[in-house]
Amino acid sequence: MTGEDGAPRKLPPQGRRTLLLRLAVASDPVPVEWLCGALERNRSALHALKSRLASDGYDVEHVSGGYRLVAGQYSVDLHEFMAGIDALAPSTPVSELDRLARMWRGDPAREHDALPEETWQSARRGLHKLAKALCAIPEAERPASAQALPRIFPEDRVLRALTPAPPRKNLLIVDDTDADELGDRLMGRYEVIPLKGMPEWRSFRSDPRLHEMDGALIDLHLDDRATSNGMEIIEHLCKHTRIPTALVSAYPPAEIGELNSTFLQRHRLLRVVPKGKNGRELYDRLDEVAKELLDDAPRYRLLRLKAELAHAVFRLEEERAHPRNRAARASAIPWKHKQRRAEEAIDHGDVLKASRLVGEFCNGNWS
Repeated sequence: MTGEDGAPRKLPPQGRRTLLLRLAVASDPVPVEWLCGALERNRSALHALKSRLASDGYDVEHVSGGYRLVAGQYSVDLHEFMAGIDALAPSTPVSELDRLARMWRGDPAREHDALPEETWQSARRGLHKLAKALCAIPEAERPASAQALPRIFPEDRVLRALTPAPPRKNLLIVDDTDADELGDRLMGRYEVIPLKGMPEWRSFRSDPRLHEMDGALIDLHLDDRATSNGMEIIEHLCKHTRIPTALVSAYPPAEIGELNSTFLQRHRLLRVVPKGKNGRELYDRLDEVAKELLDDAPRYRLLRLKAELAHAVFRLEEERAHPRNRAARASAIPWKHKQRRAEEAIDHGDVLKASRLVGEFCNGNWS
């Protein structure tokens, strides 16, 4: 609330503040009997509150059997906001939408809990109207104030639409026959880089964009000779990146089938996906495979952490089993406790703890 000079007015103590707020949010004089019931005071006590408000610098007048703040002396942001909402039109400039959005600095129902929650219903409806006007603006052109509204009211579904969309995840697909088709099926949800064989891969291998990839889908056979040249890519990703990877094949050899966990652990793979006849099985499972590689839902993040941990354990076990490390095989394994703690966090679904423990395990010095 501001005075005639435009400066914010200091609010009175709580008892008188409740009366002031009830008068401030009302558009018309508030009946005396209604105020007596709402404030649980008789007429004499209510009149005394009114008189003390005057000494606080707030002039209240008696009009048509009710009380109201003297007209023209005060500006109430609630009424200013509602007037702005009533004036909204398709031609309303972004600057005006920004001004209206910046008027909201908190939830008035929480800040003024002495007033019933229905006091703010018309304002919330106005806020929803404002949100729809802001949503009609391209996201890149919206004022920053639009992003603050869903933070003030995190459970409001209408305002949630103003939350900026997260950047799309980057997916690398290397497949000599289906790269474009797979990319088309995922278009609009992910940023896909489709490569059609080894020459394109070898050119892309030194591209800085490789390390911006969030996931990779690699075909095992990348020529007509049925050679497993896709493994060259798998090995590079495993050795030089931490990109979650899935291997696909029209005819995966039995020894690297999806259930062969040793193969998955060795190459840090989430899974091996059979293409099936005409690629149908891969197409049917593509959405789920893409989520396993890229989605931030806890179940998928835990799946990727599990694969990363399993690969790190595999490499440590492999090193320990080397003939030159006979003495180490006879001694206690220093990392087993850390491994168990990380596995327990994954099993319990604690994403933050699992992420921390897997990171510590993979970056640990166990020599």
